[in-house]
Amino acid sequence: MNQDDNIARAKSFVIQAKKNDRRAVVQVLKQANVYLNTLTKGDFSYDAERIFYLKFLNESLEKILNGADPAKALYLYNENRPQEVSQDRSVILFCNVGLAYERQSEKNISLAFETVSKKFKTKFDMDVSPSVIRKAWSKHGSLKGWKEVAHFFEK
Repeated sequence: MNQDDNIARAKSFVIQAKKNDRRAVVQVLKQANVYLNTLTKGDFSYDAERIFYLKFLNESLEKILNGADPAKALYLYNENRPQEVSQDRSVILFCNVGLAYERQSEKNISLAFETVSKKFKTKFDMDVSPSVIRKAWSKHGSLKGWKEVAHFFEK
């Protein structure tokens, strides 16, 4: 990729980030961080690509300093986000908890919630809190509900 391609890509990421695309925001912040690390180590060479990332970060920080909610200023807030877990997602969470629970020797449901939360973070880069997972688990009948469907997941 040449410099013009890199600049175009940076512009694209910033545009997507300002549309509340969480993955783009994370990418923009990572790239801004890379450039800030370079600058703090004394390397003041101009990087046209990463200047776009720093501008995004600077605009966001100015909004925060002027009293804006940090999540909104960094475009990490989505007003249209559903307040409840969708039916499909809650079933997926429920099944993942059940499977994690079955793999445990000590059978600790709270540990299963933590395990599923970590799995979604590492495998899918999705933050799903244990409390959201607990709600999905309860919605589908908790352990009693799992025992009714667990046979579908046997080898």
